[in-house]
Amino acid sequence: MRPSVSGGNKVLSGKPYMMQLVLILACCLQSQDPVFKYTITGADEQKVVGVTADDLDLATSFGHAIIKSDQVRSVTVKGDQQTFKFADGSVLSGKLKNSVITLETANGRVEFPVDKIASIAVSAPATPIPGSIVDGVAENGVTYHLHVPNGYSADSEMPAILILHGSNMNSRAYVNTIIGAWPDLAERYVLIGINGETANKNSTPENPAYNYTYVNFAGKSKYGGYTGTDRESPALVSEVLTEIKKGVKISKLFVGGHSQGGFLTYSLTMNYPDLVDGAFPIAGGMITQAEPTAYDKEDLRAQQRKIPFAIVHAPNDPVVGYSMSTAAFNSLMDDGFPMVRLIDDTQAGHMFAMLPINQAIGWLETMTSDDPDAILNSANEFWFADKIHDSNGVANRLGGMPLSESQTAGLAAFNELVTAASAPQADRLMGSITANASNTWVSDYYEFIAKYAFAKTAKPVTAAFKKIAAEHQKPADKLFGEARGLFQQQKQAEAYVKCQEIVDKYYASSLYKTVSTWLKNRKDEGK
Repeated sequence: MRPSVSGGNKVLSGKPYMMQLVLILACCLQSQDPVFKYTITGADEQKVVGVTADDLDLATSFGHAIIKSDQVRSVTVKGDQQTFKFADGSVLSGKLKNSVITLETANGRVEFPVDKIASIAVSAPATPIPGSIVDGVAENGVTYHLHVPNGYSADSEMPAILILHGSNMNSRAYVNTIIGAWPDLAERYVLIGINGETANKNSTPENPAYNYTYVNFAGKSKYGGYTGTDRESPALVSEVLTEIKKGVKISKLFVGGHSQGGFLTYSLTMNYPDLVDGAFPIAGGMITQAEPTAYDKEDLRAQQRKIPFAIVHAPNDPVVGYSMSTAAFNSLMDDGFPMVRLIDDTQAGHMFAMLPINQAIGWLETMTSDDPDAILNSANEFWFADKIHDSNGVANRLGGMPLSESQTAGLAAFNELVTAASAPQADRLMGSITANASNTWVSDYYEFIAKYAFAKTAKPVTAAFKKIAAEHQKPADKLFGEARGLFQQQKQAEAYVKCQEIVDKYYASSLYKTVSTWLKNRKDEGK
């Protein structure tokens, strides 16, 4: 399927032109014939939604391209110029010669003048078919895949799992893997796969491959982003999720991603916690802009801390280092996230289907329960299994729930257990922090907080720590910025000197654990 391209009286058939203009439907639409919907917005902000069979005549700098309307995935309008993006990632810019675009709408045929168009969105919404994977294209041009269980009803809410793919992959393959490897999840959850917006040009229409973008995404963090990076994958995936939720009733959403998708899971969850109920990043890591310390708006930080994180990774992973997940785990723990679990498998390597995904989902289900009795039972079970952080984290959810008299008594009894166990450690720490003779007490503080952050005995300890942290943070931030600059200049030894100064002098700053890990794992000659 090719556009017809003409320049004057000649047909341009050279290889460069053909490579640029071959417009293949490459979004893995295997289970249904997509119906592409055009949403045209005029300069007066009025919208018309419908389907069109019109061929689009685009005048480019080297001739005319006749484009089939169902090949288009997104259109950017700037003045009288239009830029078309296609499923294989190719782009073509020019000026439409059509005077109108004819849409068949729910209210009849509408002819929309091209010179009055402010924007065009092209989509093919996925219509759920129980027991099948249905493919769709969102209004921002991103492709996605939807699987609903055999017992699905459009009138009822169901929990959902969003799975994000690894590099040079597609999320349909991951949805298929969940169905095959964990069929119980496929029968209890709506499964959603959202692809990256960057298509791999070497992939085939039968097995398209994509990549996500997120490395420069600043989102809602305190860091400034580069021009255009606000349209990277975290923002695009959030838009697709919002669009899907309009057509599918979702009661609870767990977001996970493998490898490259694991990195994206952190960025998506930290910047859009209102869309997420639980996260399970798999074999990935956390970029600087997604670190908990990168956010300073209190309402956003409060939303983030409602999200349980089940981090999944194998220590023998040969592709993405296990340390990436331990570092993310420590960052979340150190910044007061109440529900964080590191789940590993010593044999899985980097293989998604071999990792304990079902265990991660089960833990997220426990940590997001809305049943006070179930929460109390879980808190006590975790406590007696010596999973103290999980125990306190899930019990903390009861703080905003209406409780019966017996539930209130049960929570009081649980809190007495916590107080009795934590009080001696809290007293010893207070003495060390008050004296503050060196950084020798810092590790004990983090170990204590990891278990008892929400116990009443922790409040004076945390307050004393924060007083010192307030003095240490600014000089630590300055040194950290200098260290990053030196690393970028390949001046490793000088950068590590800055890191060591943070550890020795400004150990109560939020950067202590990060730079301590860097120093521990350094591989330059100065180690």
